[in-house]
Amino acid sequence: MSIERNKNDGLQLVNEFQYIPDITGEGAGNLWEKHRVSHWTFAPTASEDATLVFTCPEDGTAVMLQNLVDSYCDTPVCATVDVNGVSQIEPILSNPGARAGVPAVFMKVKTGDRITFRISGMGHDGRAKWAIGIRYLPTENLCARERTPLAPQAAVTRADFLSAFGDALYLRPYQKDGYFLDLDGVVAAPMIEEFSTRGVLPKNIAEKREFLPSALITKNEVIELFVNLWERIRGAVLTEDGERPDTLTDKACALGLLDAGASLSDGKKILNGEEAEQLIARFLAVKSTPIRPTAAGEYSPVYRGIIREDVNIQALIDEAYYGGKGEVTIPPGIYRVFPQERPREEQNTANCPPLADGVLYDPRTHINLSRRKNFTIHAYGVTLLMQDRGLFGFCMEDCTNIRIEGVTVDYEQLIFTQSEIVAIDPEGKWFDFRIEDGYSSDFDNPRLFADTQNGEFYKKDRTYAMFTCGAVFSKKCLEKRGNDVYRLTDPHVVCTMTGIEVGDFFTFRGGPMNSAFNLFGADGSEFVDITVYTANVAFSLNYGDHDKPTLFERCAGIPGPAPLGALHARINSTSGTVFHCTGLRRGFISRDCTIRNNGDDGFNIHGVFHRLCEELGENTYVLAMGHTLSYVEAGDTLRVYTVDNDFITLCKVEECERLTDYETPIDLGVHVGVWTFRPRGYFKVKTDRPLCGALGAFVVDSSEITDGFRIENCRIVGGRARGILAKAGGVIEGCHVERRPVGIMIAPERKWLESDHVFGITVRNTTVKECGCGRHPHIYCGVNIGGYHGSRNHDILFEDCRFDNNLRLAMRISHAESITLRNCLFLPAPYAYADVTVDDSEGVRFENVRQESGLPIRMNADGDAEYWFDY
Repeated sequence: MSIERNKNDGLQLVNEFQYIPDITGEGAGNLWEKHRVSHWTFAPTASEDATLVFTCPEDGTAVMLQNLVDSYCDTPVCATVDVNGVSQIEPILSNPGARAGVPAVFMKVKTGDRITFRISGMGHDGRAKWAIGIRYLPTENLCARERTPLAPQAAVTRADFLSAFGDALYLRPYQKDGYFLDLDGVVAAPMIEEFSTRGVLPKNIAEKREFLPSALITKNEVIELFVNLWERIRGAVLTEDGERPDTLTDKACALGLLDAGASLSDGKKILNGEEAEQLIARFLAVKSTPIRPTAAGEYSPVYRGIIREDVNIQALIDEAYYGGKGEVTIPPGIYRVFPQERPREEQNTANCPPLADGVLYDPRTHINLSRRKNFTIHAYGVTLLMQDRGLFGFCMEDCTNIRIEGVTVDYEQLIFTQSEIVAIDPEGKWFDFRIEDGYSSDFDNPRLFADTQNGEFYKKDRTYAMFTCGAVFSKKCLEKRGNDVYRLTDPHVVCTMTGIEVGDFFTFRGGPMNSAFNLFGADGSEFVDITVYTANVAFSLNYGDHDKPTLFERCAGIPGPAPLGALHARINSTSGTVFHCTGLRRGFISRDCTIRNNGDDGFNIHGVFHRLCEELGENTYVLAMGHTLSYVEAGDTLRVYTVDNDFITLCKVEECERLTDYETPIDLGVHVGVWTFRPRGYFKVKTDRPLCGALGAFVVDSSEITDGFRIENCRIVGGRARGILAKAGGVIEGCHVERRPVGIMIAPERKWLESDHVFGITVRNTTVKECGCGRHPHIYCGVNIGGYHGSRNHDILFEDCRFDNNLRLAMRISHAESITLRNCLFLPAPYAYADVTVDDSEGVRFENVRQESGLPIRMNADGDAEYWFDY
C-alpha cells in the first residue's frame, strides 16, 4: 500500500494507514501552529497494532479535539492515545458499525515527546477510521496580562498614558510588553492611525506625528481626548437638561470628568499616575452608563443622524398607489418604521393624511406591498430602521412589476453581538471576550439569544478566519467576568480556535429574526441599489415568477456602521442567507451585487422535496407538500426518488387538484438529517405514467426548482457556509467568491429537504479564492459537485475560471457525469493536496486546463473515495 507523505508534517509513520493530508503551515514544524483534522484509516493485524506517531517540535500544550472512532470492520477495535508510552485517555472500544466518542484531551508536552495514536485489532485483522485533530498551543502570549497601574506620584508620559488607557479599553493588540510599539522615539504610526480612526486621539494627529513618548501629558490633553472620544462613539455631550455645552470645561463637567463648578485653569498641569488613573476611571464609569432610551428628536443608537418623524412611510406609499399614481419618492433621511399591528397613534402619524380605502395591513411586516403591480418606489438617501426583529421588513405577496430603488434597510436592535477576544487559556479550556457598548449582552433575554448559540471567528482585519470555523455552544457555558467581559468555558469550542489570537474577534448570532424583503411571488419586480445591513435573510424570494424573472441589481448584504459607544464597526451582516431563492419557475437575475460576512449561504437556490403518501387509482396519487407555498400544476414534470436516494422515474402531470380536509394514511414525519419532513398540504395528481414508487418516496416538481437563474458580476467575500449553493440549472458568470468554507456547491440537500440535482449549469469567468476553510476536508473546498449515490448531477461546465490558493482542494467531483473544465487556471495553493479529485463519476473532461500549482488531479480515487462524499 502506498503512503503519501506531506513534507511539512515531520511525521513518523508506523504500520499501514491511508492518509488524507490536511492544512499544514508554511514550513516544517508548523503542524503545531495550524489546526489539523485529518481522516486516517488504521489497519491493525491480529498480531500488530496500527499506530501513528507525532514528534513534538517544542514545549507547549497539544490538544486533541473531541472526535469519533468509526469502526467499519467485522471485529471490534480498541483506540488509545499516549505520550511517551503514558496513556492519556481511557481505552476506547469501538464495536463493528459503532461510533465511539473520544473526549478532548489536553497534553503538556516537551520538545521531542512522542504522541502515539494506536488502534488494536484485539486478536483480529481489522480496519478503523479515526478523524484525528491536533493543535499545539504555545505557553506564552495567550492570556492577557493584568494591567499594571501607573506609578502614583511619577509624571506620566503620553506613551505611558496611552498604554494604560489602551489597556483599559482592551486595545491590547497594539501593545508589546505593556507599551505601545515605538519607532525611533515616535509612537508607531499604525497605532496612532488606529487610535485616530477610532476617535481615541484628536483628528489629524497621525499626520502631525507629534505624540512623542517622552512628552509629558497634561490634564487638558486628557480631558480633550476623552471628550473627543465621547463625541465620536456616543454622539453629542448633553447636560441633564438636554442642552449642548459649548466649552471644553462645560463638556467635561457634563460628562462627570470634572466636578461641578471646576475649571481647566490648571489644564496645563502635568498629570501624575494617581491623577491619570482617576481620570481613566471616571471616563470608564460614564462610558459604561447605558445609552438613554430613544425618543422623538434623539439620535438613533445605531445612526448618528437625527431620526425623521414627519413622514409615515406606509401611508406615503399607500396614498400614492391607491391614488392612481405609478410612483412615489420618499424624502431622504433616517426613519423608524413600526410594525403594522400597532395603533397608528403610536407610529407618529398624526400629521399624515388619512389612508385611502382598500389599504392592506399585514401584522407580519413593517411595510406591506402585497398584491400590487406596476409601481415604483424611489428611496435614494433613505434609511429605514425596522423596530421588531421578529417581523418582515417589506412583505410582497403576488406582486407584479414593482420596482424599489435606493433604500437601505436595517433593524435598530441588532440581531447579533460581537466582541474582541481579550484572553485565551493556555490549556484551551476557556477564552474571554469583551462586548463593546452598542452591541447586545443581554444573554438572559430569549428573544435575543437562544439557548444554543452559533459563533464565528474573525481575524483583526475582519477577514473570516481561514483555519477555523464557527462554534456551537450553550449559553450555560457563558460566565460574566465584569466590565462587559465574558468567559466561554467550553473546551470543545476553545480547542478548535485555529490561529485565533488575543485581539481577534468573536461574533455570534442572536435569537429569532425575520427577512428584510420577504417576496412570495414578485413577477417582474426589480430591486436596484438596495443595501441590507441586518436581517435573517436579506432577500427571500419564494415561488411564482411565471412570466418574468425578478431582478436584483447592485444590491448588497454587508455589515452596517458601528453603534454608538462601539470602537469597532460591525463585522457581520445578515445572520442567514443574503439571497434565498426557492421554487421559482423562471429563475431570477442577480447582477453586480455584493455579499460580505453573512451568517449562512450567500446564494441558496433550490426547490423542495415532496412525499408520495397514497395511490388512489390508475396513475393517480396524493402528494404531501414540503412547503405551504408550493404549487404543482398541470404540465409540470415530476422526478421520483426512493427513500435511499435512487432515481425511479420521471413523469408529466396531466391533472392537479389541491386537497382540503385530507389525512394521510401513513406517517410522513420522517427525520431526514437536519430537518424533519412534515406535510404542509396535499395535491391529488394524475400523471402520464405510473410513479412506480413505494409510499413515502420523495418527489420533486422539477418545474419549480428555480431553473434558469443568472448570477452575474457578483462579489461574495467572507462569512459562513457556501458562497453560492445551486440546486438548479443556470449561469454564474464574472463572479468572485473568496474566503468561504465552500466557494460554490452544486448538490441537492435532502437533509434540508431542498432539491434537486443539477441538470445543466455554466460557471464562466469566475474566481474562487481561498475557500475551503473549516474542519471537514471531504466537504469544504473551492467547488463541491456532489450527488446522491443513486442519482447524479450532469452537464456542468466551468469555463475560463480561476482557482486561487484554495485550502486543501480546489474542486471535488463526486457522483456526477458530463463535467467539463475548459480554459481554467489553477494557481499555487501551498496548503492544498490536490487541484481536483474525482470519484464515482463519468465523462469528466479537462480541456486546455493550466496548472501552476504543481498539484495532482486525482481521478477515480481508490480507498479514500468514500471520504470525498459524506452525507
